[in-house]
Amino acid sequence: MKILIADDMISIRQVMSHMLKSIGYDDNDEAVDGEQAFRMLMAKKYDLLITDFHMPKLDGKQLLEKIRNEESLSKLPVLMVSC
Repeated sequence: MKILIADDMISIRQVMSHMLKSIGYDDNDEAVDGEQAFRMLMAKKYDLLITDFHMPKLDGKQLLEKIRNEESLSKLPVLMVSC
């Protein structure tokens, strides 16, 4: 399973990645904001997006709206997180 983790805080991305690897999901990429995440989603196939709600440039809600409006991504499972 290919997972994209989008969060502006490096520590949160590292925790998420470590947690996923500890349960067997080690094919993970990271994005620093919603804009980068959307570009990565358009360029490569992912099975799941884990995204922060509060991010610069494009927040989690805006990112989700763009994903749902993009036919090729509209069925992508998204897990929204926030601290």
